[in-house]
Amino acid sequence: MKNLIFLATITVFFLTACSEQEQDLYGLDFGDETSLLTLKSGYEMNIVSPIEKPADFEYSTKGVVEYSKDGVLIATIDYGDGTKDVWASLEINGDKKNIDLSAKKKGGKYKKVISSPLIKIEGCDYIVSGTIKYFAEKKWVATVEYGDGTCDKWATKTWKGGKETFSLDK
Repeated sequence: MKNLIFLATITVFFLTACSEQEQDLYGLDFGDETSLLTLKSGYEMNIVSPIEKPADFEYSTKGVVEYSKDGVLIATIDYGDGTKDVWASLEINGDKKNIDLSAKKKGGKYKKVISSPLIKIEGCDYIVSGTIKYFAEKKWVATVEYGDGTCDKWATKTWKGGKETFSLDK
């Protein structure tokens, strides 16, 4: 009985010790993100020029990443020439489009910064790699990392108070 009371006390303490933002972020559904790029399984990532992010800016502003399969170039993401903006360009099979690194959703409580591209692979229901950083009022709240390219339902969330692996299943 003493162990049960102790466990209940620790649980209450933990829940009340977390900031409101951490509690709210804990309940967010991270599984509904949209990938920037869908590739075939077994793709290779090559950093052509290092991705750079100025210390006084939230987004990457320079660098080029190529994705290939069996030596054939599939896609290129170019973060630009160092200009401070939220745009990168994505080129697939000669078609080029601008992508918004801020991933803004109307009415969202948190500002999201895509710090590495969100990638899906064909035949997989989940984002398999990429990183999003979440901010509230310009303060970092959490980072979600979607993995190393392996098709699985797991992602890792890191926040000031800890780190956990969670399922992307709804």
